[in-house]
Amino acid sequence: LETNRYVRFRLCQSSHCVADRAVGCSSSYGDYVVDMDTFVAAYIDNQQDILEKNCQALAETCGCEERRLEEGDQDDCYTNCYYNAGMSQCIDGQND
Repeated sequence: LETNRYVRFRLCQSSHCVADRAVGCSSSYGDYVVDMDTFVAAYIDNQQDILEKNCQALAETCGCEERRLEEGDQDDCYTNCYYNAGMSQCIDGQND
């Protein structure tokens, strides 16, 4: 027995998006249907990309490179920076 699972989503132009509508917009949109595995894989990849970019952007503001710290001290510097910024999810992938 095979079950087909699909996800339907709608992309709207930001100028036509309405937050209080369940469908988001009523004109200038595109409806898309993909299988759930494809959608979930793409969503997870996108979330990981966003996290990586946010972590890299934060790392550039930490000042750990400029301090010329020893390797272990530099890791601690990034850990503290991420933690203090509320981005502890960056700690596992330090300096990727």
